[in-house]
Amino acid sequence: MQTAIYPRYFNTSGPNRPEQHYTLQRAELVKKGIRIVQKERYFTIWAPRQTGKSTYFRILAQALIQEGYHVCHINVEGWIESTEAFLCKRLCESMSEAYEATISAATLDEVFAQICALPKKLVFIIDEIEQL
Repeated sequence: MQTAIYPRYFNTSGPNRPEQHYTLQRAELVKKGIRIVQKERYFTIWAPRQTGKSTYFRILAQALIQEGYHVCHINVEGWIESTEAFLCKRLCESMSEAYEATISAATLDEVFAQICALPKKLVFIIDEIEQL
């Protein structure tokens, strides 16, 4: 990791980067997220804006990758008026890269049928889902 030229600072916009910004690591909460995933359960986090939800999911994704999972983390902010074709295209691109498999589908049902058939430990994180 490259040493920062400037000291860490409080981030007020854009993605929080722990190597650059002051960050609460929330190690116990990350462990809890891993346990939930290991039980093949889903969960949501609801909290006000700018409280660390996206940062938590990025840190959790890295921890899950270290546990052998393939993680697709997608942010759907601003997609509220998207067509199903647009959603399928973007999901297929992101999932193909994250899951190291070719996923191509015309409907959301087909997208999820294909990923459910993959013989890998998969996690799908959707950020800002309420905006879809």
